[in-house]
Amino acid sequence: MANPSKAEEFIPENSPPENALLEASMNQARMAAIGGLLHDMVNSMMGIHSLSESLVRSLEKDNPLKSNIELIYKSALKAQKLMLRISEVNRSKPGERTLVDLAKLVHSQKEILKVVLPPGAALQLDIMESELPVRIDVNSFKMVLLHFAMNATCNLAAQCRVKLSVRAVCGGDATRKGVFPQSYGLPHDAVEVSFSDAGGGISPAILPRVFDPFFTTREKWGGMGLGLFFAQNFAETHNGQLGILNEEGTGTTFLLLLPLEDLEEC
Repeated sequence: MANPSKAEEFIPENSPPENALLEASMNQARMAAIGGLLHDMVNSMMGIHSLSESLVRSLEKDNPLKSNIELIYKSALKAQKLMLRISEVNRSKPGERTLVDLAKLVHSQKEILKVVLPPGAALQLDIMESELPVRIDVNSFKMVLLHFAMNATCNLAAQCRVKLSVRAVCGGDATRKGVFPQSYGLPHDAVEVSFSDAGGGISPAILPRVFDPFFTTREKWGGMGLGLFFAQNFAETHNGQLGILNEEGTGTTFLLLLPLEDLEEC
């Protein structure tokens, strides 16, 4: 029997970069479809919102239906705002860097982050009240927060809580024990964003690889292994740092340091 040719012996599968290009093409088509569906849903919700508003105004105060119609009106308004937020994320692309108050920006992302968290997860915000000015690409920062949320896990045996914190780190004091990598920290005043879950943590064996492109442990959920790679690239291009505080069996905290634009905050 003749030996098979090399081409017959081995037909290579798509390499990770090729797979990423194929996935990117599919994502582009999906985003276009999602954008159209969201547009139609927003228009439909606007109709429900307008009709329920008219009904609320036409009903007497003692009408037993009024409270139910008011609930429909408020829910339709909330759904309309949420779909507009989702549409904004769907259209977002990397943009120019602008000076923003990071505290207000993180607050504004609360509702959209809830959508991508694990089912039943409660999001707790702990954000410094004073202004925290940073110069960043806002669209890319929003995507970093979404990647943190999509990486969050929960221990189903315990109450599922996810905590998002924002604080000023003065004089380069970002010392935390056990942060990976050990070089985590900035030598000057900064803002630290931390995103903590209550899942099982990350195995120490794979921790050194979590920032590698195309590395994922979430294949069955459609993970491409680009989320934390994107977050690390964002940190580096903004003269910041990305770190992970990990406790296997307890939970994981993603840490992002960004330089403060106004040093008077510290």
